[in-house]
Amino acid sequence: MAVALSGQPGQRGGGFFAWWADELAGLMPANGRRLPTDRFVVAVFDGRTLQFALRHRGRVEQLGTVESMPEDRESDTGAALLADRINRRELPLVLRLVPDLGIQTADRLPVAAKGELRSIIANKLDMLTPWSAETACFDTVRVGTADGDMLAIEIAVAPEKTVARAVDAVERLGLVVDVVDLGEDDPYAPPTHDLLHGNRPRRLPRWLPIGGALLAAAAVTIGIFAYFDIEARNAGLAQRRAYASLLEQRLEDLPEIRGRIDALEAGSRAVLERHLGRPSTLATIEKLSRLLPDTVWLDTLTIDGRRLTVTGYSGDAARLPALIEGNASFEAARLTAPSERRAVVNEVGDLVEVDQFSLQAEVRPGMEVPR
Repeated sequence: MAVALSGQPGQRGGGFFAWWADELAGLMPANGRRLPTDRFVVAVFDGRTLQFALRHRGRVEQLGTVESMPEDRESDTGAALLADRINRRELPLVLRLVPDLGIQTADRLPVAAKGELRSIIANKLDMLTPWSAETACFDTVRVGTADGDMLAIEIAVAPEKTVARAVDAVERLGLVVDVVDLGEDDPYAPPTHDLLHGNRPRRLPRWLPIGGALLAAAAVTIGIFAYFDIEARNAGLAQRRAYASLLEQRLEDLPEIRGRIDALEAGSRAVLERHLGRPSTLATIEKLSRLLPDTVWLDTLTIDGRRLTVTGYSGDAARLPALIEGNASFEAARLTAPSERRAVVNEVGDLVEVDQFSLQAEVRPGMEVPR
């Protein structure tokens, strides 16, 4: 890994009273949903680099940037020094994925479903996003009650492989991830979601080793002072040598890095040209979710070129082609088979009669999703 450091090593803020408040907070039991609101380290992951910063009392201090490398390469000395500085602060670590690595969406559910929000969203995830509950990490937050006694739900989703790759990049530095959040306008804001959903190792209380540490310190005080004086001098010398070696290596790698950048830019242009020539899957899904009424349940949705095919259930399937074709994003909507009337159980457990339908339409590429 390659690293760029900022700030002063070992810098601490807040003084004795801030430290004592943190220690008292550490004695409290950690029950229920607890996300850090202030005084935490945030690692912003964009798929290639990790940018570390400290948030404390609303202020942000940049700590450094680490570039991810293949698993067979060891991290450099600068990355190890940065990780050591973060570990010594003993603060929660929030791993924040940039918005492009996931999706933030919303849904509405009956108030009666508030006790089973996660399981219900898990069953609907493949209708709301391109992923299923088996291939994605997600978290739900109930933000209030909408019209008609319906719950308004915010959902953050990211592919499981992306989350695992980001967590692995942090853990290879010797750090422990406490919360995985999806990015927003302010990358250093307190987290609102936790894609790990509590499946993370618990930190030991910081006060636990204090008693034994005080007894040991009383016995070896003189030796500790001498040891740390020598170690501080050796560490300073090692750091200077590491920076000199790193600078020499980066200068040697500049031509190769420029070639890689040019290749990546050419690949990005090719992908963009292919993307602009066909409709956006995410935009189409978002458009349908806004267009179709709540009485329609989709079973499958596929896009082949510009052809959209959906199957599902509706209280009145006959009016769906006109409803879809009336939107500027679609054309040539038609039912591909006669609808079949059957009885199903809806989300609140009532038995209702619906039409089972299969419908095709042409998607017009380049249509923007309304905000």
